[in-house]
Amino acid sequence: MATNWIDIDGSEGEGGGQMLRSSLALSVLTSKPVRFINIRARRPKPGLQAQHLSSLQAAAMICQAEVTGDQIGSQQVSFRPGPVQSGDYFFKIGTAGATALVLHTVYLPLLLKGQGPSSMRIEGGTHALAAPSGEYLTITWAGYLQALGGQMEVNINKPGFFPKGGGLLQAKITPGQTLSPWMATDLLEANTGRVECLAIVGGKLPISIGERIVKQSIDRLGAGCTGRVVEFPHAKSPGVVATIIDYRSSVPSVFYGLGAKGKPSERVADEAIDAYLAHRETGCPVDPHAADQLLLPLAFAQGASAYRVSSVTQHLLTQRDIIQRFVPRGVEIVGELGQPGEVKISS
Repeated sequence: MATNWIDIDGSEGEGGGQMLRSSLALSVLTSKPVRFINIRARRPKPGLQAQHLSSLQAAAMICQAEVTGDQIGSQQVSFRPGPVQSGDYFFKIGTAGATALVLHTVYLPLLLKGQGPSSMRIEGGTHALAAPSGEYLTITWAGYLQALGGQMEVNINKPGFFPKGGGLLQAKITPGQTLSPWMATDLLEANTGRVECLAIVGGKLPISIGERIVKQSIDRLGAGCTGRVVEFPHAKSPGVVATIIDYRSSVPSVFYGLGAKGKPSERVADEAIDAYLAHRETGCPVDPHAADQLLLPLAFAQGASAYRVSSVTQHLLTQRDIIQRFVPRGVEIVGELGQPGEVKISS
């Protein structure tokens, strides 16, 4: 019997692992088989790396998919999904690869098509470059899912920093609920609401590093900013994260900067502060990272959605294009790349 494959060229659009993860989730959700070529063609190390392979293996595991090309460095993969199977899962990335991105691949199929509760533990990095931090995951991403009616608990049981990882993310997913649409088109007042700085210090690094991050944040953001240091002395690798939490919206937005060897604490803080200020000055309620992450569940929500985002990103545009390959849902993005915009999803 002929198979109507959906073909995804990884050299198009954003060109990174997002295309793989979103396509895998959509394949499982729609029961449509998918083939990939040129996976991560625009990255310095093309093809599947550890965290991408873990995402592929996790997607295959929850639906007993037929897979080819599931090996490190592969740029071609075929994936034929089976029925979603709820259960207790453990996924080990084996590096400091982002645990959040593996979760992003499998949570929605388990939430919308699972026959019972599922739990998962994912071992790897919880604070990694170019991936949602643990705080972003538990505060912003999980906050939006709860607002849409998704029953999910997410916790970072142990932090994992580059290069050794060793962190542990845990999630509990309860299916059976339909997702609600999301409307967030009113602009926010720029200088209202509470803002908080969390300075995370892992391993045997001195607490003074975190104290400098908090001081820099309060010095730049003023009396309306509070701050505290969170220590994880038993992390496998030393790590520093500056987290700025914006409480103006019903779902807080999180911005973060990552430490590195030789990088001053103040510069780590400035990365998070600058991202927060750029978002705040637009008045838009949805931050750039949440914009593309929201799009996938809203493509399966019962009704029309619309929200304003402080910056239209290539990730957002690519997410729209991938979704429309799998589901007949109208998605309009108004605004120029790198500028504030609005996302509209038809009913």
